[in-house]
Amino acid sequence: MIQFIVRKYQHSVNLYYSKIKKKIEGKNPDFIILGTQKGGTTSLYNYLSNHSKICVGSRREIHFFDRNYEKGINWYKNNFNNKNKDLLTFECSPDYIHHPFVAERIKIISPKSKLIVLLRNPVERAISNYKHNIYLGKYSPNTSIEEVIEKEMKFINYEKEKMINNKNYYSRRFKYFSILDRGIYHKQLKKYFDYFDKKQIHILFSEKLFSNTRKELNKVFRFLSLNSESVPCSTIYNKSKIDIKIKQKTKETIEEFFLKHNEKLYKMINTKFRW
Repeated sequence: MIQFIVRKYQHSVNLYYSKIKKKIEGKNPDFIILGTQKGGTTSLYNYLSNHSKICVGSRREIHFFDRNYEKGINWYKNNFNNKNKDLLTFECSPDYIHHPFVAERIKIISPKSKLIVLLRNPVERAISNYKHNIYLGKYSPNTSIEEVIEKEMKFINYEKEKMINNKNYYSRRFKYFSILDRGIYHKQLKKYFDYFDKKQIHILFSEKLFSNTRKELNKVFRFLSLNSESVPCSTIYNKSKIDIKIKQKTKETIEEFFLKHNEKLYKMINTKFRW
């Protein structure tokens, strides 16, 4: 059923392409970094940008498939207006992996793009996400992580349902009160596995990327069919800028929450790696 729907939409997209072809100067990206948020995507973006055969888009986070979809294909393709066809183009929008509609939209608009996913220990990711939102002013300065989780448990399913019922609905709660939901990786990856061949998706663990950076980057280069290069990769970008102590009991509660979800992830992607 999913494949039928995708083929139907792709047919409509192809007709649309034929009408506006002369107006489109760019192309679809060769690959997309999907996330996860606070998983090291900024660092990976900067490392890959230094490869001689890779060209960045108009900006790092284009957010077409989650926030700017209504702007249309022409707008998206023009973000990759690179004249040198020998160079690979890409974007990095870390909300893509978590958004409920992005997998389907990429399949319709850019079905041949390779996809890269960074996964970080969901406990550490959630805490980092909380601190980052405090720093950005998305929560009041005195908001505790316990309060954020309590609000998430109340609203997350309701907000998801509203988004599903109205694809134009933007949910601030879904974006900023989802620090646990963003770490349920097996549910997010399943959407992509439903639409794409697994060979089209490369999964990295953030801990491996930062502990053995060159080895992991070489794996990415092979995935992209590129020769390995000794790109600069010593800097870790976008690290947490504030330090907030988290109660040990709270951390243990979060760890317990993710236990069953992590096991489902390990089984899904058949990995021996464990957090």
